[in-house]
Amino acid sequence: MAILLNCPGCGSKLRVADDAGEKKIKCPKCSAITTAAAIERTFAPPQAPTPTEAIASSPAPREEPDDDADWEESPQIARDVRMNPAGDAVSTLIPYKNGRALLAYYLGVFSFIPCVGMILGPAAFILGILGMRYVKANPTAKGTGHAIAGIVMGALTSLLYWGLALFVLVAGGLAAFNK
Repeated sequence: MAILLNCPGCGSKLRVADDAGEKKIKCPKCSAITTAAAIERTFAPPQAPTPTEAIASSPAPREEPDDDADWEESPQIARDVRMNPAGDAVSTLIPYKNGRALLAYYLGVFSFIPCVGMILGPAAFILGILGMRYVKANPTAKGTGHAIAGIVMGALTSLLYWGLALFVLVAGGLAAFNK
């Protein structure tokens, strides 16, 4: 069975075996090394107050301070997002580790501009496929949605503009042939 103890260095909860005793324990967050027995002696769990003590020790209603100097700010815990790639919110919105997918998305958007779309459409399609392959090879890279958007927009604009160009060429050739 395991017991929960607080790390003396950072205060985070540690799960240790109840027979840990004098074995050394290393905190995964702050790397502090201590023993379970030392933690139990230092941080003995408080005894529950009796109902009479609980009523007597209940805090009085809090009054608002007169100025901002009386307020104490709670300490902010710094969170390094790079340590946990699964929780990286920025890479979900902007796949900065998958440049192919990001470029495919932007080229797909700009491929709707006439004339320029004849070049940007196929480029978005190809980069979208390369972005999907990169996501498959590196699952932490993200960018599947951007790659799919690049593929779809690139395919649509390529078919539209190249089909339109082919239609104009064929219609112009037939008109010249009929003269």
